[in-house]
Amino acid sequence: MPRRQCFFGRHLVQTGIISPGQLDRAISRQKQSNTLLGKLARERNLLAPEQIEAILEQQKQDPRRFGELAVDMGFISGDQLDNLLDNQANNHIYLGEALIKENILSQDALVAQLNIFQNLMLAHEEELAQLLSRAEHGEELLQLYEITRTYFFRIGFLSKAVRLERGIPEDIHGAQVFMEQHGKKGSVSYFGTILPESLLGQLASPLRELGDVDLSKDREIASEVLHNLNFLYCERCRKSGRKVRHGAVRIDLPSSVTSIESLRLQTTFDDFAIAYCT
Repeated sequence: MPRRQCFFGRHLVQTGIISPGQLDRAISRQKQSNTLLGKLARERNLLAPEQIEAILEQQKQDPRRFGELAVDMGFISGDQLDNLLDNQANNHIYLGEALIKENILSQDALVAQLNIFQNLMLAHEEELAQLLSRAEHGEELLQLYEITRTYFFRIGFLSKAVRLERGIPEDIHGAQVFMEQHGKKGSVSYFGTILPESLLGQLASPLRELGDVDLSKDREIASEVLHNLNFLYCERCRKSGRKVRHGAVRIDLPSSVTSIESLRLQTTFDDFAIAYCT
């Protein structure tokens, strides 16, 4: 589901408009109608299983969409992608439609809740802007936040910025990775993600093999996720015209760092943080 739809379903459950079971029914109805692009391409013999796997692997370090990568990697043509997208769109239904089709909400009730939710989303965007307006490195934190939220959503996590803090949050202990970034005139900065122990297994669970629970492997998976986030952030910087290059990956920050700004993010399970340091 698109990110806002997923938040919308959570909003409906949290406000008591629908039950978790009703949301599951609606999502199941969606899944029956909405076919993933890779599955659709496989059904039409346009992509082999190993090609789909290669695209999914590439997506771990490239934020582009599945279809765009499939074309860029030479697996399908632009015309074939257009045909696949047309077919996908013709059979696609949104969460609201599924709620109506399952007789969970009426049309009027859905419209009313969408209006309430839209206002809540706008309010959150204003809160985020106010949070970052007080930050010394607001632009950098915003980019890191957008990349992190998008990446976490892709693997099944919803996250929301709730507080700007100075320093690394003392109550978040678990795994952290910082990427060294070299800018103009020899300047060095660091950015990274800090995860609590409670989130390591939750973060790894969508990416590990079914039933394969191993704390050491979960740490490896979580570490890979953090490295991917750092890679994507450097790529975003380059695309926006900032001249940066990768440096060392660090677990701890050097003593030369004098300024640390952290943005605390909230998930269903626990809080984590992203940080920008100079």
